[in-house]
Amino acid sequence: MAYLYEIWGCFVIFAAAGLIRLLLVRRIKTQLGASTDEWNSNFIELLKEHKARFPHSRIRTLSNALTVVVVLVTGTSIALIVAAQFQPHSLYHLISAAR
Repeated sequence: MAYLYEIWGCFVIFAAAGLIRLLLVRRIKTQLGASTDEWNSNFIELLKEHKARFPHSRIRTLSNALTVVVVLVTGTSIALIVAAQFQPHSLYHLISAAR
């Protein structure tokens, strides 16, 4: 049961980091003065343009940190899911096979 709570915790962290990152991307678009439709197709170009105009930006640093958090939480979730597969999920392992 502990694995289930840990997996849900990872999901909550993943969702929160994703939503905060979406807000930061919108803020980056606002700083560039771009319309919302202009940069929707190419996020990499948006970050390159922002880095060219604002070389030291806390918003971009936080966005990159949230990307790292999302990757770490995803890896942790996968590890928990794999570890949970090797745990007994029922009491059948307690029944003697000699019956």
